[in-house]
Amino acid sequence: MGLVQRSLAKGKAPSAIVREAVLLFLDGQETEVIDAREALVEKRLKRMEDRLAALLARTAIDAGMIFQILQANMNPETKSEDLMWAHNLAVKRLKTKLSGQNLAVKELAVEPDDSRTEDSDPNDSESADEEMSDD
Repeated sequence: MGLVQRSLAKGKAPSAIVREAVLLFLDGQETEVIDAREALVEKRLKRMEDRLAALLARTAIDAGMIFQILQANMNPETKSEDLMWAHNLAVKRLKTKLSGQNLAVKELAVEPDDSRTEDSDPNDSESADEEMSDD
């Protein structure tokens, strides 16, 4: 169907049909440019995401390896209490380091009250915290 027939079928002038076609063409080219930019950004974000995931995986493996070595060499009679003490100390140090920073990150470190043991001495963790401080 030619231009004149289309314009008659739509009830518009031929110049209006040509204008619409040109506008659609330009919108298509603009969309292609935007899509190309978005593709580059997506590729870069994917590489960054993969790198962070690899770093997290390596960190988890290292932490697991250290934990296994320590646990294998712990006194079997006090292992449970020692692990709870170390956990509580780590949470306390994290809370101290995050003071004044992002509240959402702080909330991740909040422990439920029932996870603490009754026989743990809070004074012991303070002195150990001072000894282990790397600030």
